[in-house]
Amino acid sequence: MLSYLSNYPVAGRAPPECSMIMNPLLVERVENTLDEIRPALELDGGTVELLEITAAGVARLAFVGACAGCPLSAITLRLGVERLLKQRVPELTGVEAEGVTQPDWAALPIGAQSPAAQQMSVAGR
Repeated sequence: MLSYLSNYPVAGRAPPECSMIMNPLLVERVENTLDEIRPALELDGGTVELLEITAAGVARLAFVGACAGCPLSAITLRLGVERLLKQRVPELTGVEAEGVTQPDWAALPIGAQSPAAQQMSVAGR
């Protein structure tokens, strides 16, 4: 097992309080997957960093640069980062990003209409 604390990826931040002892092969697979996503984020002046993989198998990430606080970061997380991570690293049980909250519509299955869209389609009839 490898401790990820010795090479904490986000400069200037204290590591989270939970255990960060991770399987180095799992970390490598997550980082390789994030490396596929980073060029697109860097075009917009941001990037994503791996903070930890919890004992429960949740990858905790941080958006940095222009991606930090961007209102579209929840969409980027769910439809880009999370989707690709779950495809490439199926043993992950979840993906979370520090400071990113999921909007109400994010819990809908892909292809489902939001309540607001349903109201608009009913009103337009």
